[in-house]
Amino acid sequence: METGGTYVCTDGSEDILLNNTRLRLHYSTLAYKVAVNDMSDIEGVKPDVAISPSVDMLLNHKDLTMEKAINILGK
Repeated sequence: METGGTYVCTDGSEDILLNNTRLRLHYSTLAYKVAVNDMSDIEGVKPDVAISPSVDMLLNHKDLTMEKAINILGK
């Protein structure tokens, strides 16, 4: 599963207070990109090793990520 981030980031943050709710809205006004080859700027970073835990593993608190990491490091 890919991450939620890319090599594009935002900043130039500003805040406004919404009149009716009095909630503060924090938002970015600028986007920064770096020159990267062979990588999408709209998709997240894809892992080198993919894992796919089953529902059974999750319900039984089996940590497939940790097992895979230990397996790779043990080689």
